[in-house]
Amino acid sequence: VRAGVDAEVDRERAAAAAAREQLAALEQALREETGIVSLRIGYQRSFGYQIELTRSQAARAPEDWERRQSLRDRERFTEPRLGRIAEALDAAEERLEEAERACVERLRLNLVAEAEAVRSRTGALARLDAATALAGVAAERAWNRPRLEHSGELEIEGGRHPIVEAAAAQGAFVPNDLRLADDGRRAPQLLLVTGPNMAGKSTYLRQAALIVILAQMGSYVPAERARVGLVDRIFARVGAHDELARGRSTFMVEMLETARLLHGATDRSLLLLDEIGRGTSTWDGLAIAQAVAEALAGGELAAGSGPRSRRSERGPRTLFATHFHELTALAGRLPRVANAAVQVDERDGGRIEFLYRVAPGAADRSYGVQVAAQAGLPGEVVVRARHLLEELERRPAATSASEPARNGPVPPQLMLMPPAAHPILHDLAALDVDGITPLEAISALYALRDQAQSELRGLHPERATGAAEAGS
Repeated sequence: VRAGVDAEVDRERAAAAAAREQLAALEQALREETGIVSLRIGYQRSFGYQIELTRSQAARAPEDWERRQSLRDRERFTEPRLGRIAEALDAAEERLEEAERACVERLRLNLVAEAEAVRSRTGALARLDAATALAGVAAERAWNRPRLEHSGELEIEGGRHPIVEAAAAQGAFVPNDLRLADDGRRAPQLLLVTGPNMAGKSTYLRQAALIVILAQMGSYVPAERARVGLVDRIFARVGAHDELARGRSTFMVEMLETARLLHGATDRSLLLLDEIGRGTSTWDGLAIAQAVAEALAGGELAAGSGPRSRRSERGPRTLFATHFHELTALAGRLPRVANAAVQVDERDGGRIEFLYRVAPGAADRSYGVQVAAQAGLPGEVVVRARHLLEELERRPAATSASEPARNGPVPPQLMLMPPAAHPILHDLAALDVDGITPLEAISALYALRDQAQSELRGLHPERATGAAEAGS
């Protein structure tokens, strides 16, 4: 209890302080009387206040001192004056504790009686505290007042991520612009963002959501100018994590979040999708990512029950970051889709410098090998990765997203290693057809058939049985 709040508490506190002063004065007097300058009065929970001396000093203790405790290296005593002062101090501290407890109880009862008034005042103080904090950071970091509208547009000039900017060196954060519109006329409804890892794609997505949240809670925003069409909800499918305790892999968690987004988003929502489909194989991931993008941007879909299963004139404003460069062709096929790329500067020696600027257009590379090298991967691993990348890039390109997959067969997934030849092929290649008799040729053919049937029995027993019956 603070001084001056309760007279009784102040009185008992003063009595306890006076007793402590008497205790300190007695300690000094005992030193002078005995000539033992290291003498001290200590406190133990079991024995209270006692005079402590070393074993060698104990022989100099006056006869009227009473020995209370003997330890390996010291002796503890008491004497009449110490007993009286200790008793007074204990009593004063006990009365002080009781007075403080009574004071707190009276305060609690008063608060209970005025609970509603206190609650409303603390709520007002909390709102004032939040507004003051927002005003302070807005003035300190040059935030500006946003314009809120009932339109379906989102326009940000010179937008910045408030947390990343605060952690970066002064002036080091690169601001970026953003324009989205739910109808895709004045601005894209879905913006495909491409670029290498570590270039700032995720930061660009997150800062858009943070600016919308700050604007709609009444704050100034970290941007030169912001025009925010009201958003009813924000969905963020970003990051990668699993839920082992619930038996969910990283990809399953990603798909569950994507499903929740597709079923829950409205035309007034803001969607952030960061690398959809990366948790599975390349072609599966690309197919899912393209289907999701088409669903959100009003592309043709099979009949379904979801809110985005039919063509709509409007859609949720969407930022879609991806490393599937095939998706950038959607901008040429779906009018509400546009491309943006995070720029980099490729230097001599293959090193890249991240510029953190988002500009219209599509990135043609992800620079994954360069980023891996700059992260410190062993040189031989980086060299091998470059060779593999060159080999993969020389192979036929994947079907472009400009042509829907339903117009042709899905291309096979690329393989890093060539498949091993089947043993039957080796046996066929080793046959000397011109040097064997017809009977030997028939015998070799039967042997190959038996080998094939044995292989089939391990893979498809029902087919192997049918093949055997047909052969007989």
